[in-house]
Amino acid sequence: MTVKPLTIKDCEHLFWLAAQDVVFFGTYDEGAEDWDAGWHPAVNCNDTFYYASADACSFDPHEAKGIRSAFERWGWAGAVAWCALKRNEEPLPHLRTDQYLEALSALRGEVLGETCIDGSRAQGGEAVSECKCDFRARMVGDGCDVCNPAQALEYAKETTAAQGAESERLRAELARVTAQRDAILMQARIWSGEAKAQKATVDAVGEILGGVPDWGPIAQGVEQLRAELAASREREARMRAVLQEMVDMINSGDEHGEGSPWHVDAVAALAEGAQG
Repeated sequence: MTVKPLTIKDCEHLFWLAAQDVVFFGTYDEGAEDWDAGWHPAVNCNDTFYYASADACSFDPHEAKGIRSAFERWGWAGAVAWCALKRNEEPLPHLRTDQYLEALSALRGEVLGETCIDGSRAQGGEAVSECKCDFRARMVGDGCDVCNPAQALEYAKETTAAQGAESERLRAELARVTAQRDAILMQARIWSGEAKAQKATVDAVGEILGGVPDWGPIAQGVEQLRAELAASREREARMRAVLQEMVDMINSGDEHGEGSPWHVDAVAALAEGAQG
């Protein structure tokens, strides 16, 4: 079953009932029959169905509307009648007052044309099964297209609007993904064209060279030339350092000092080396 989201009206009914001390919020989940970290509303039924008992009647938050309606009309007797129908139990004898019996009768829907608590519609004193609601939906009072066609139509409109919005979102997402796919296909075609052009160039070079070149040996030769160039530059750097030391020594002031032919030649060689 699809669970309807909690509305502001649901919260209003819940807190109104809590303010009247009709309901409280606990951590026992009756559906799971276990305690949890959430909150679960329940009608306080202490000493209602059993003597000297701590008891409560759990309910779905959407059912607060029906409980409030019963309490506003018949007081505590209405809440007890609601719980009695919910639990299919009779309260203690002293609680079966006239008000309780009136509430029980009205909530069962025995008035002509009203929906019965068992989901049937009273017609001429006979219950005719028409309602498609489950027990929870009937207690909430929203009903189905049989017992509450206006509410069912409104809910159908809301559902249709939500589905329309989701359809629009999916259409926009499909358009975005389709555009991405087209862009990827276009890029693939461009890369394919570039690959074909490169292959044509290689084939042309191969024809000029008498065949498609073997790039392995060529790459090795290029790497060897790079290594030899690096070694040559290293030797040149060492020679330049030696020349610089010699010039520094000459500048110290002996017979081969600054201005002598030897010094001039050494400085010239050093400058030529620096220029590569």
